[in-house]
Amino acid sequence: MTEKSWKTFIDDLVEAGAKTMGDTVIHNPGNQLLRIDEVYAFVSVDEQGNEGLCAATIGGVPMPLIAADADRLRSLVPVAEQLARATGMTIKLIRLKTREELRTIRGGH
Repeated sequence: MTEKSWKTFIDDLVEAGAKTMGDTVIHNPGNQLLRIDEVYAFVSVDEQGNEGLCAATIGGVPMPLIAADADRLRSLVPVAEQLARATGMTIKLIRLKTREELRTIRGGH
């Protein structure tokens, strides 16, 4: 992403109601799920069997290919397929289902 397009993206987020803290943009459109009990992720597998979390630039923003709901997952499938074709790597869709809450960070409202 070029510096200009990144600035345009940030400006659009701020205009839509996002807040900034220095270089960090906080965009909170509201949560959609009551509770996240499983997460789906696309991982690449190299020749030695090592795995890595896949990421792609979507809408000009780099993001990991992870989803917590069916709609988001469906939207990522063609991205993962394109990534596999472009890189020649094997891409797997995995479901992570065990939830363990490690820390709660409360906001000061």
